[in-house]
Amino acid sequence: MRSLTLGFSVMMGVLSLVAAQTTAQESSSTLDEIFLPAKSRQAPARMPGPPQASQSNARDPLAHDALKPIDQARINIRPSAGILPADPAAPRFRNTDLTSERVWPESLFMWEPPGLKHRPLYFEEPNLERYGYHHGVLQPVVSGAHFYSRVIALPYLMTLDRPYHSQYALGHYRPGSVVPYHKHRIPFDAKAALVQAGVVTGLIFALP
Repeated sequence: MRSLTLGFSVMMGVLSLVAAQTTAQESSSTLDEIFLPAKSRQAPARMPGPPQASQSNARDPLAHDALKPIDQARINIRPSAGILPADPAAPRFRNTDLTSERVWPESLFMWEPPGLKHRPLYFEEPNLERYGYHHGVLQPVVSGAHFYSRVIALPYLMTLDRPYHSQYALGHYRPGSVVPYHKHRIPFDAKAALVQAGVVTGLIFALP
């Protein structure tokens, strides 16, 4: 008698659990119909597959930029016919007018001279070093004569331009400008000539 009572109670418990689950499912579906919109109750959308080549893409000059599916990849390394390498910019600018003016604002730039200073350059060759004029294969000879003549006239030059005086690049042509050829001569100065004569006379008497 006790075993029958125990079996009956177990069977009733199982039936009550099944009934509770069925009631919960029906109530959840009813709540979904009430509170969720119709779009949310639709079946999930399928994942998009690889892009398929269509006739419109075949005619589109920019269709080759799209990624191809893996099943269309080939291992053929033979070069294709036509001009290689291909010009990817040609289809993009085929219908573009490149001669039209671009509406860009004008910008104004004022050249500012540099404030660079240096000591006197007694052995400088302005035509060669600043403006690029040269005498071809005779340039070493001309540069050598220029150097040794300046060595002899160094007292005269140092009187004109004292070694402690500062000089600036102002007065020279700007870099990149078309510069005519000029002969750079040493200006005459009576005081510098007296100093040069005194130094030369002193060296003549000083040297045996």
